[in-house]
Amino acid sequence: MAKPKSAPSPKKLVKSKLKKSPSKHTARQKDFINQEGIIAALQAAKMGVWEWDFNTNRVIWSNETYHIFGLPVGNPERTYEGYMEQIHPDDREELTKVIEHAVQQAGSYLIEHRVIWPNGEIHWLHSTGNIIKDKKGKLSKMTGTVHDITQQKNSEDQKKQIEITNKTLFESSPDAIFVMGLNSDDFGKMISANESAARMHGYTMEEFLALNIRDIDTPEDFKRTGERVIRLVHGERFTFELNHIRKDKSRFPVEVSAGVFEINGRKFMLAIDRDITDRKAVEEALRESEQRFRTLQEASFGGIAIHDQGKIIDANQGLSRLMGYSLKELRSMNGMLLLPEEERDFVMTKIKSGYELPYDSQGLRKDGTRFHMEIHGSNIPYKGKIMRITEFRDITGRKHAEEQIREQNSRLQAIAQSLRRKNEQLEEFTQIVSHNLRSPVGNINSLIELMENTDKTEDFLQFISLLKQSGRSLLTTLDELNEVLQIKQNRSIEKQEVVFAEVFLKVRNMLIAHIGEINASVTYDFSKAPTISYPNIYLESILLNLLSNALKYHHPEKTPVIHFQTSKEGADLLLEVSDNGLGINLEKHGHQVFKLHKTFHKHPESKGIGLFMIKNQIETMGGEINIKSKEGKGTTFQICFFKNQAELRAQDVQI
Repeated sequence: MAKPKSAPSPKKLVKSKLKKSPSKHTARQKDFINQEGIIAALQAAKMGVWEWDFNTNRVIWSNETYHIFGLPVGNPERTYEGYMEQIHPDDREELTKVIEHAVQQAGSYLIEHRVIWPNGEIHWLHSTGNIIKDKKGKLSKMTGTVHDITQQKNSEDQKKQIEITNKTLFESSPDAIFVMGLNSDDFGKMISANESAARMHGYTMEEFLALNIRDIDTPEDFKRTGERVIRLVHGERFTFELNHIRKDKSRFPVEVSAGVFEINGRKFMLAIDRDITDRKAVEEALRESEQRFRTLQEASFGGIAIHDQGKIIDANQGLSRLMGYSLKELRSMNGMLLLPEEERDFVMTKIKSGYELPYDSQGLRKDGTRFHMEIHGSNIPYKGKIMRITEFRDITGRKHAEEQIREQNSRLQAIAQSLRRKNEQLEEFTQIVSHNLRSPVGNINSLIELMENTDKTEDFLQFISLLKQSGRSLLTTLDELNEVLQIKQNRSIEKQEVVFAEVFLKVRNMLIAHIGEINASVTYDFSKAPTISYPNIYLESILLNLLSNALKYHHPEKTPVIHFQTSKEGADLLLEVSDNGLGINLEKHGHQVFKLHKTFHKHPESKGIGLFMIKNQIETMGGEINIKSKEGKGTTFQICFFKNQAELRAQDVQI
């Protein structure tokens, strides 16, 4: 509440009663609030009352006034300044002016303004104020009321907004909106319309409002106006299509939505007309497109169906011929029945995902026969819905051709594999010849040197015997190699039932000179697995190379100890060869142990071929070789002869 300009300032008006006790002031407030019956009535009307004492500048509020200002009851010490702090900043100036005017005129005021609650809410108030003079005619105080009209204001604002919105929609709508009379004196006359109605028909607004419905309806459509009005008057609401006439006499199609309303006993029709020229053109184009589609569909040799999630809506003769059903049977049929049961989920997944690339499936004819088919589908708009057009092609011939190609490829791969194996065998035999013959030849050379350096007849005769034995071993090896070379055209190397001890003794005799030269202890135990079904030439090569390596890489400071033994582990047969020789640093060289031409110790006869060769021989026969070794401690080789034979059988490799 603005401080009155004509009244003395609050400082000058302050009198000794300001020093009165709070209890007396509270009593004053109580007297003010409890005037007989008035406060109760005001509270019932949710109206607050207040009093502003000019002499003390104190403002006294009723409890309802506190509620209206969003404050807790119980603060009797209100001031003019405190009151104004809650007035909305945009309304303070105007409220101050009306209060000052009321003070100057010693009259009253009435105003609507906003207040801001402590929680930030904005409320509209209806406020009144009235000046009261004392017995001497001097301005004494001002009393007034406040009433919260926020809800009323919001309703008025909403009503205004709705009116503005309706008017905006009416004026801005691209559709024609008009009202025509339905009474005897104004039947068909244009009462009101929007700009779109006049513009759509080629008239100015003034010209259009001078028209009658018969001026814009075609004669044939106007004949049905009475019938439509009767239906509308009886409360029916419907939409219909007809043709209208423009000012230039051209015709165009419209879609009309209409209803009847009544004002003061007079009936009117509200019509909303939409120009559907473009839509009609689209519909006509769609009809032509569907006709062309039907012609192409019937001319197709493949099966074509339009379906909605598998339910066939339409189909062509091609699908009828392909599946053995009549067109009548196909239409409205569940298309999943054209597939074997195990294919249906797969195809339905493609349909639901909108998959548009060709894929293969199987078809199920009416007679129960199956055939290979290619499915190619795509989503299309059809009769106002998104449906799927699918083409079905019989690809049985193609599948047979693909199968023949696969068979031919398999044969070619088998031939190529056979040639590759034969080449590997030839290379392997070359390595055997160059490597395996080195040991017996070296043994012969050693014997000859010993013979040259001895004069004793008995020793000489013994050397001659050993020399003959080495020669026979060499001849046997050559005979066996020749035999293998003669059967190299076979897909696999022939296996024999071989006795480990016999092959081992033969190999040991080949290296007897070297064994004696380094005083090596060579032992064996084949009791747990004395025989094996294996190519003799491979087993001899494996034993010869492992024994030769153990002798070659013996530890110079130890008596060589070499042991061969066999065992069984399930269906597999194991051979373990151990020595106490130089060993190999596997952390450093483990990945190269079985590589070609890889050596790990200096030795004049080291070629890096032996381990490479026997690894290939073992793996060719479906086995596996592993090594355990520590540098300076010795080496153990373990051979699992049949570990991978199942894999070879799966690859159709005969062993």
